[in-house]
Amino acid sequence: MCSSDLYTAVYSSARPGALLVDEMEGAELMMLNQDAPQHTRLRNLVARGFTPKVTKQLEAPIRESARKIVDAVIDRDDAYDFVPNLAAELPLVVIAELLGVPYEDLVFPSARDSVRLHGWWFEAGPNTPVVVCVPRGHGNMADLLPSVREFISRGFTVMTFDYRDFGPAGPGEADSLVQLAYASRWVNDGEGALRFARTRAKDRPVFAWGQDLGGSVAVAAASRAKDNADAVACEGLFRTLAELLRSSGLAQIAGAPERHRFLVESPDEPLSAVANLLVPLHVVLAQKDDVSPPQVTAEVVRRS
Repeated sequence: MCSSDLYTAVYSSARPGALLVDEMEGAELMMLNQDAPQHTRLRNLVARGFTPKVTKQLEAPIRESARKIVDAVIDRDDAYDFVPNLAAELPLVVIAELLGVPYEDLVFPSARDSVRLHGWWFEAGPNTPVVVCVPRGHGNMADLLPSVREFISRGFTVMTFDYRDFGPAGPGEADSLVQLAYASRWVNDGEGALRFARTRAKDRPVFAWGQDLGGSVAVAAASRAKDNADAVACEGLFRTLAELLRSSGLAQIAGAPERHRFLVESPDEPLSAVANLLVPLHVVLAQKDDVSPPQVTAEVVRRS
């Protein structure tokens, strides 16, 4: 027998280098990436939901969820990556149901270029306002489930979606965020989601909400037309594409700045988008945000 401290010193899921993506914000909070005693405490909390009796009751809905995921992509002509689009998607769908946030699958077009996108709709009631949760710069829409649950508990209907380069919505080869920091095609995706939500919500107000990259995408998508959203809320904004490339280190990679100039339209950069925004904007300033420092975000907001 060996002590817990000695065991985790040798076999650790939490120390740097153990995570598949060490730089992913919040990854260290996942139970999978924790050691005892934190992991043990969380495992004991969820274990009762995965007893043989409970999992047997989940078999039928899990099979149905798997069928829906496969049906959504079975007619696609391009290559289909099984791991991110089924092996990763199915557990997240099941977790959504276990959290008590049943969803409806959506397929809708992006704005401007009509790319087929995948989303979820969480209906809280016929008269509830709608929040479109714009994805961050990593992961997929299932990573927003804790936020979805909070919005629902406060009386909001919620829509989430995946950018075309993430999750099952990806139409083909995707760019790695190691090489790509921001793109107007993601703003097309965000605008498509807002337009879909507006049509479905009818007379209900529609709000855009985003963190990390999602904040800049939400502002840009809402700024393209006044009717896209009734208000925007976000956390942190960068100023310009050139500044983002410098802060991310991509400015040092050969060809990256030139490539981004083709991928990002000037009106979609936050400094321009905020100036064109015709609806209320609420911004949360995170004092320890190294990606979008509060003084930078404050300067951008002053342009609104």
